[in-house]
Amino acid sequence: MGNLLCKPKCMAVLAIALLFFGLQTASAGVVVIGNRGLGVNSITKAQAANIFLGKMTTWADGTPITVIEHRDGDLAKDQFYNKVVGKTPSQLKAYWAKLVFTGEGVPPKEYAGDNTVKARVAGTPGAIGYVSDDSADRSVKILYEAK
Repeated sequence: MGNLLCKPKCMAVLAIALLFFGLQTASAGVVVIGNRGLGVNSITKAQAANIFLGKMTTWADGTPITVIEHRDGDLAKDQFYNKVVGKTPSQLKAYWAKLVFTGEGVPPKEYAGDNTVKARVAGTPGAIGYVSDDSADRSVKILYEAK
């Protein structure tokens, strides 16, 4: 009988723990990162949005911006576009489809996961990307934090 009473209580505790962990993961922020050689140390939310939408293609000193993008479905990508750009995954697809169709732009090449994005940004002059805030390290500059 003791086991039967413990089951609902144990299940409730487990459910609360999973819910708390899920909320912690979902509320994690993203940071926009840049190559350490960039001549800028920070950017605004609007600048970040313009860069990732292909509206800003060079840094102030004339250096071309290389955008390093996450693959579709990556949590960091969904969070970044929601918090910084204000677009859902389907809105983003429609945006790039229109630009490709009209010949006005090509979406950036996509990479899998924070570690790959961070390594590409670190190794590419003029590069910018974004990762989960707990993935950033000294190999890159943090240019903007979206919490």
